[in-house]
Amino acid sequence: MIQSLLNRDEYRRRVRKCWEENITYWLSSDLRHVTDVGDYIVDYIIKSCSTIENPTIIDMGFGSAWIYLALRKRNYLCKYIGLDSCEKFVSY
Repeated sequence: MIQSLLNRDEYRRRVRKCWEENITYWLSSDLRHVTDVGDYIVDYIIKSCSTIENPTIIDMGFGSAWIYLALRKRNYLCKYIGLDSCEKFVSY
């Protein structure tokens, strides 16, 4: 279904509802983008920050925090800040 959303509050309500309906999948499944290109993404982050001493990584929409976990697994020293508007991800 493709629709135009002209009402900001209605848009936000629908987005929150969609996340609520899919939260279990996002937190308990092997996510396609992580499986398919997760290592590439983490490699790119590390390479992009290679000239910065103690970089800060801001992960917007961090979900299960898989990037944080991958950076820790590689013992990559950085400051990680995860931002997400879905309270259940933040609580997790």
